[in-house]
Amino acid sequence: MAKSPLIILLCLAACLTQADVPYPAGQQTNIRQHGLMHPYLRVYTPKAYDARIAYPIMFWFGQPDRFPDIGPAALAHRGHGFIAVGMSYPKDRDGNPILRFQDNWRTCEATMSHLRRFLNIDEKRVYVGGLRAGAMVAAEISWQRPGAIAGAVILKPGLLPQEAPLYHKELAILVGTGELDYEFAAAQSAISLFSRLGGVVTYHEWRQPDQPYAATGRLIDWLDLQVLRGTDKERDFVESWIRARISDAHGMKAWQKFLALHRLGGDPRIPFARPTTQAHVAALLNQATANALIGDTLYEGSQFRKLVRQEVELMVKGVEASLLQELALQYRDLHHKFEDSPFGIRAVVAETRAWSVYERLLHQQWNQRQAALDKMRKELQGLSWRQTNRPITFTPREYTRLRELQRNIRDEESTQRRRETALKAEQEIVQPLLDVFHRRPAKEREPFVLAPLGGLTK
Repeated sequence: MAKSPLIILLCLAACLTQADVPYPAGQQTNIRQHGLMHPYLRVYTPKAYDARIAYPIMFWFGQPDRFPDIGPAALAHRGHGFIAVGMSYPKDRDGNPILRFQDNWRTCEATMSHLRRFLNIDEKRVYVGGLRAGAMVAAEISWQRPGAIAGAVILKPGLLPQEAPLYHKELAILVGTGELDYEFAAAQSAISLFSRLGGVVTYHEWRQPDQPYAATGRLIDWLDLQVLRGTDKERDFVESWIRARISDAHGMKAWQKFLALHRLGGDPRIPFARPTTQAHVAALLNQATANALIGDTLYEGSQFRKLVRQEVELMVKGVEASLLQELALQYRDLHHKFEDSPFGIRAVVAETRAWSVYERLLHQQWNQRQAALDKMRKELQGLSWRQTNRPITFTPREYTRLRELQRNIRDEESTQRRRETALKAEQEIVQPLLDVFHRRPAKEREPFVLAPLGGLTK
């Protein structure tokens, strides 16, 4: 029986519609693939996808025995816009996953070639990431194909080699682990390795053991920074933030927005964890602060004290310690420029305040980590007593925990020794400036004396 022309046209239109939109915005779509651990890959398209915009893409490798879910990166498309692909591993003749980067990278390339027909992909911003075994695949891809990707996310990695080919460009690297995870020491080695290779390393540490999904928010923020990095959007945002910052209440709102976007300033224990975005911000902030000190009355009298009080309260609530350190260094430079002018005392006051809050944050972190260390030592003492006095009832799980505690305590004690050395070096830098401040007449110093952890007096 012949079909009517209307039915034929409707069927053809339906086929064309499905072909034109195979990856709907804000949804996940499966791509069927042969020869993989699972018969498909999973693609996440940004909610506000616009075909006129070239989008970054993230290839995420989970654990080989899991479905190709994007894991912590599943929410990446909720930010400024990321195409995310949950990868499945190729398998060998025996059906085991292949963890070699060459085979997995070929799958990435084939997938990107297919997606390019339907989605607008920015090939200069291709990222790889993974968890555990997937993290090791992502790490290998990052140093074997540095020209093909813009960065890598490495969560809970296993042991990586101590040496690898040097990068020919700066790659953005996010390393994540928990302080009680088995992979903690391996993650620290990964940070050291990638810094030597020339990568721009950001480190995120979650507090509970075996909680990689707690890093979801930080991962999204990091990806958002990569979207903004090196674009006109970044420059316009930073400059507008600085303009707003030196204009009363609007500045406070912009400051909070800036902190929300740039939470990944790096861990103060790791001096090389400084994204290039922050260096750009620091240079502009230094210039804007100098202009305000020289040509504006904003920093005069009570208005100056009010602004600094608000800034100190915000700093105590959560600004990154590494950014505080950069602020303090900028104020020190301003002091040298205006030492013999009325602006000199204000620069020293601001610099002193930034350093004071910075040290408070370090001591707070120190106390928290010391409490965790004491808790581990107490648990280790109990297990050691049981191993000595009741060896027959000592289970394999307890033995594993004993070894884990010994390793974590050794690593934490080493970290604390490095922190003590770094803090002493910083104090030697700032002490001469504090001496200058305290030599000023009391009537000049009195309005700016710090109250205990609450802001300023007066």
